[in-house]
Formats: sequence, C-alpha cells, structure tokens
Amino acid sequence: MAILVGLLAGIVGSIAGLGGGAIMVPLLILAGVEPHHAVSASLFAVLGTSLGGIIHLHKEGLLDTRLAVTLATASVTGAVIGAYVAVNIPGRVIVAIVVLVLVASGIIALRGPRSAARQGSHAIPLAWAVLLVGGFVGALAGKGGGSFNMPVLIGIMGLDSRRAAATSKLMAGFNAATATLVYAMHGMLDLALAVPLVIGTYTGATIGSRLITRMKIEHHKLIVAVIYFVLAGAATVKLVG
Repeated sequence: MAILVGLLAGIVGSIAGLGGGAIMVPLLILAGVEPHHAVSASLFAVLGTSLGGIIHLHKEGLLDTRLAVTLATASVTGAVIGAYVAVNIPGRVIVAIVVLVLVASGIIALRGPRSAARQGSHAIPLAWAVLLVGGFVGALAGKGGGSFNMPVLIGIMGLDSRRAAATSKLMAGFNAATATLVYAMHGMLDLALAVPLVIGTYTGATIGSRLITRMKIEHHKLIVAVIYFVLAGAATVKLVG
C-alpha cells in the first residue's frame, strides 16, 4: 500500500514540482499512521520524488541547478527551524497557510512567468525571503516546499512551468533531507514505512519526469494549476472538517 501511495505522489509531485507530501501525509494519517511519523516518512519519501528522473530533466535542459542551489539555502534554513518547532504550531494554522499558497500557486501557474522577472535586482533577495518561509512551512506539514517553490520560480524568477517544476524537484530534495534528519534525531522516523514510500516516489517521479518533457508548456501549466486547486480543495475540507 505504501509503495502505491508513493507511486501516485511521485508522478503527480514530479509533474507539479511538488515533493508529494501534500498527497502522502493526508493518506497516511487517514490510514491510521501517527501524524509525526506520517510527516517524517513523507519527508523521507520526498527524496525519491526529487531524485527520480532528475538526470533526464537535466539532459533536456529544464533544470536550473545553480538557481536551485542558491535558493535552497533559504528553504533549507527554514526547514531546519520548522522541523524543530513542529510540535508547537497548531495544525489548523499550517493547513490554512498551505491552502492559501496552493491557490496562489495555481493562479500564478496559469498566468505564466513575468517577462521581465529575471531583470529585477531584487528578485533573488525576494525569492530567498519567501522560500525561507516555504522551507519552514514545508517541514511542519511534511512537504518538500514545492507549493512555495513554484510561485517563486514562475512569478519572481521568470521560469516557465516546466523549468520551474524541474528546478523545484531538486530544491524539494534539499529541504526534505534536512528536515528528515531532524525528525530522525528525535526518533520520529519509521523506516519500515518510509522505505516503501521512497521506492514508490522514486519510480513515480521517474515516470512523471518523462511526461513533463513530452508536454507543451500551455498544457503543462494548466495541469499544474488543476493539481494545485484540487489539493487546495482537499486541504480546505480537512481544515473545516
């Protein structure tokens, strides 16, 4: 069952530039997994989403490695802080933030990149500040931070949706690895659950990465937007339920 959950999360997450935690965490909790273990296992599994198909995307010229590493310093810093304070933040507050970010991500994906986004001298500092928060929220919610990465990469840095998804995949891996280490140090990582998940996410991400390269940009950004809106709707149901 865990492998199938990971496979679905890997395919969808890879296409949308997400780590897949938005899919895995709710399903694991519904299956009766303790929330902290669900979050930590999801973060570990995001490594599979990040690495699956990454070489293929690099060969296709869709991966901006330098930008990913630069911005990952912000999200990783936020992830460390978020993982340490996870138990002190009300879950409903985090879910509400995630809903807002998912809706914003879907709207930005539909609008496409700003034509002069890269020319602004404040683009990198602004992106860094936003992703510091993104890493923090991602660690709290068991996500790789993709719901923050995508609007930043498209709306601030000016990448198209396919390049943003590929670059976000790599960034999500940095965030997830950092937060997973913190959870593991506190004895909250269940490898019996996490390993089957990561097998599924790696396989799914490999499939999803090849699908990205076959999509037209217009089709891809529409699919990405739909995924974000559906996830926002599911999170809203969880929030009000």
